[in-house]
Amino acid sequence: MGIVTKPWKSNHKRSKDYELIRKGYSQRIVREILKGTSNHKLDHLLDLGTGTGQIPACFYSFAKKITGTDPQKERITQANIRFNQKKKVTFRQESAEKIKEKNNTISLVTAAQCYQYFKKDKVIKEIHRVLHPGGKVCILWKYPNQNTWQANVALRIAKKTIKKFRITLPLPRDMEPQLKTLPVLSNLKKHGFENLSYKKITSKYHYSFLDWVSLMTWPMGAGTGTLDPKVLHFIENELYLALQKKGFKNGIFETYDHFLFQGYKKK
Repeated sequence: MGIVTKPWKSNHKRSKDYELIRKGYSQRIVREILKGTSNHKLDHLLDLGTGTGQIPACFYSFAKKITGTDPQKERITQANIRFNQKKKVTFRQESAEKIKEKNNTISLVTAAQCYQYFKKDKVIKEIHRVLHPGGKVCILWKYPNQNTWQANVALRIAKKTIKKFRITLPLPRDMEPQLKTLPVLSNLKKHGFENLSYKKITSKYHYSFLDWVSLMTWPMGAGTGTLDPKVLHFIENELYLALQKKGFKNGIFETYDHFLFQGYKKK
């Protein structure tokens, strides 16, 4: 097998597209988050760090009203395009430290892939303020499982790339130990939340070959444009050759671990 030149030349641009590699959330995750809510119906969902609106999309049929906030203008623009002015969904460019909603008005607050960027005490206080008594907060992350063929291939190719180009790359790793060091539950308890819980849930998501390659190269620097194009092209081809050798024909399923931290405002 020779070096593949098409369609992988365009992959650098595709890897910047948040939507291509950040799939939504499986129905299993949605059902887990809805547990403890009133008949799985939400009067008002607030999604902090909403990005392009993936959480609102997953919970659209369960909420009467949805608000998504994010500090990045570009993400809010993409979220508005995604929902095309649907009446019950609103997006705002806004910091999680200063939520505009009134006291005791929100049924569920979600924060996916973003808690590590918050000023923790300020945000938890704001979440507690806007939730109605008995309201729920869910802070979550999802990362590719590191006990799969795909993870082993990504690690092997990353090490091969480091040796060949004499550069430094972030290596794939299990994120659970790092996430469990974050004082999520202790902060929730500190600010008056109860019935706290932590769960790890696994789900699978289907990717086309091109999008899977984008997924693998994103954390290596492709997503931010910091990876030299020659290095990126080498990694892309190595990944594609691995797919060919494995014999995949109709895309690939990537296994994700979801890490959910949850709590309730006292009634």
